[in-house]
Amino acid sequence: MRDGILWLLIAVYAFVTVVADGLPKTFGSPANLPLAIVIPLLFALFHGAVRYGWRGIVAFMVLCIGISTILENLSVLTGFPFGHYHYTDVLGPKLYLVPLLIPPAYFGTGYLSWVLASLLLDTDKRRDLLSRIAVPVVATFIMVGWDVCLDPGSSTIGRPVAVPSSLRCATLPSTHGRKDRESLRCDRPRTGPAAGAESSRPPSPPG
Repeated sequence: MRDGILWLLIAVYAFVTVVADGLPKTFGSPANLPLAIVIPLLFALFHGAVRYGWRGIVAFMVLCIGISTILENLSVLTGFPFGHYHYTDVLGPKLYLVPLLIPPAYFGTGYLSWVLASLLLDTDKRRDLLSRIAVPVVATFIMVGWDVCLDPGSSTIGRPVAVPSSLRCATLPSTHGRKDRESLRCDRPRTGPAAGAESSRPPSPPG
């Protein structure tokens, strides 16, 4: 039963991220993006409950969601640690400055990165100090690698973006691209034919 639920989640995730993305006219839906975030969260909960127990996986989830919420909001406000950006309304409701879907995405991806690191280092059979240090380090590189692969395809830099005229603004390349076209930073209104497109060039000096 448990394995069946996990495989069903994998199948649905593959559909909304691969099939629906490849055939957007046929299977495109506003629900695909939330599902792509919620399904890894559910997978992490079920799989983690078996591997670490409910208390362990819930503690992991609380830490991931809490820390990611703080750091994302801090970065939007100050530019540290992910760079300067802000979220538009594409991802739905926000908790302060960050969409509610973002912290759960950290949990799902963080857990999968942790499990992959544990498998690579075979820590189920090793409980030494080195493995305890190495797992979070390797998991960090896996998660960053996932983000590096995801961001270029979702970046708004250098491609046209449909933006309402009241919200048209200059863009700023960030050190940590935001997903699904939300890395717009409104510094000043833009006018003219290029107002709806993004540019990575800095504005011309006055005079």
